[in-house]
Amino acid sequence: PIPCVPWQSQTSGQYQRRVHGRTIKIMNFEYDGAATGGAFFQVKEDRYSVGGSLGDARGLTPEGYGLGQPLPACDGDEEFVLFIPYNWGDKTLKDFYKLQVASAGGKVLADIEWASPITPLKSNSLGHFISHVVTTPITGEAKFQAYTDKTIIIKGFSYDGSVPDAQFFIGRGAAEYMDAKVLVTRGQTDSVLRAYTDAQFSLDIPADWHQTVGDFSWLAVWSEQSPPGMQNLADVSWIRSPGHAPGTESDLLGQTLGWFTTYSHSVAGKVKFNPYVNRTIKFKQFQYDGKAGSAVFVIGKERGNVFGELAPVGGGPSELPASLPDGRGSYHMEIPLEWGLTIFNFSWIAVWDKTAAKNHEIMAEIEYEVFPPPAPGPGTAAKDLILEATRLGAFRPYSHGVMGRIKFDKSNLTNIVIKKFSYDGLGTSARFMIGQSASSAQDGTARELNVVDMLANQPLPRFNEEKIRLAIPLEWNLTLANFSWLSVWDSGATPGTENYADVTWQYLPKESMSLRDEESASFGQELQLVGNTRTYLGML
Repeated sequence: PIPCVPWQSQTSGQYQRRVHGRTIKIMNFEYDGAATGGAFFQVKEDRYSVGGSLGDARGLTPEGYGLGQPLPACDGDEEFVLFIPYNWGDKTLKDFYKLQVASAGGKVLADIEWASPITPLKSNSLGHFISHVVTTPITGEAKFQAYTDKTIIIKGFSYDGSVPDAQFFIGRGAAEYMDAKVLVTRGQTDSVLRAYTDAQFSLDIPADWHQTVGDFSWLAVWSEQSPPGMQNLADVSWIRSPGHAPGTESDLLGQTLGWFTTYSHSVAGKVKFNPYVNRTIKFKQFQYDGKAGSAVFVIGKERGNVFGELAPVGGGPSELPASLPDGRGSYHMEIPLEWGLTIFNFSWIAVWDKTAAKNHEIMAEIEYEVFPPPAPGPGTAAKDLILEATRLGAFRPYSHGVMGRIKFDKSNLTNIVIKKFSYDGLGTSARFMIGQSASSAQDGTARELNVVDMLANQPLPRFNEEKIRLAIPLEWNLTLANFSWLSVWDSGATPGTENYADVTWQYLPKESMSLRDEESASFGQELQLVGNTRTYLGML
């Protein structure tokens, strides 16, 4: 799989070619459905065809679609299969060099290139600049030849030159702009950008930096003199292909965090993010009746504790209007740059009504936690995971001052976070034990869970309202669904006093939710963990 390069609209996806060279599979396709006249797939003839000129584009109809039927709005989970027709003769993918998503008028929304069998590509795309300041539109594409190269080629670059100190910054991301470095356009002595119209030029990474394109992941047109929030005029981000850098193919496209838990005003929707563009959060299939006194997206480090409002990417009002009846509302919001924080610094996102009565401000919410990564594969590095997290309950304390709130990840049910965990450290041999009940610790069927980043098989030290993480080992081949009890247990204590604190849960049918049923007709048959913070009576 290779990531598509977005041009315009909200379009992204992956493609995969089959060996015989006639079939293309598009995966994780995302598109807002807003292209004038609709959007369509097309392939371009090989650039090295007779005469050396580029061939015409030919439309490809996805399997199951009628000829000329435009693509629907897609949420990032859709797949399409394209087939080069036999009536095109003996043509295969070797006769083409590019797959495009284009509007009815021929405007390219996204594309991807592959090497010609005759001559390899002269350059590859790092991506197209995305403007963030409405009053200063910037367009263009950044290309490179190899990750070990020191040159970035800028093509089709247009900028009105109105910002007096606009320069090219290269670094690891906007959140780390203080560590970014300035690049000077080849042939210029001054780094400040003048006005350009559809220009092409090169940016050279100085030899004395001892760095190459592969050492960076972000290129921006940046203004230090502009007010906070408007310094990033436009940028493009990239990561090296899988096998060369952390992450998987899905990381390039963003991942689904989960669905809002709804409380009022018919708020619903899916929350997505990209760990490599970690200040941006996407809200898809968003619904809201527009009847609250105020509605904004907020983020916080704890549930109900608002750190601040999320800002729309590119500027604009943060107040949310009523959604369209089709439920396909889409928002791209970002954590303000001046905070100096990313999604990894928070654990709660909500739709918030600041005019509502106390304790009724939350119209919908989703909680998440940062969990330890799985073991990295060859050529990759471990990276913390952001997963939707749900409150399992709170410890019932019996002795030694044990307290804490327990959350778990909803994706695979193997990660546990305990917040504000306290224990006086005075026990003989206190450990975390997981099983079915207190009797499982006595009969030997309970298992010990080690604290992540602490020595294994060691008694618990003293904790004072700290955040700790537990993980069910992969080799157990079990999840929280196989257990129903977690305890701070001291096998060396006086019989009858071993249980310092515990929490219990059940595995019960999950309530159906209409918007999610679009994706899974059997969603209502799934199960959910229900902790001891509530009593389960049944489905309403």
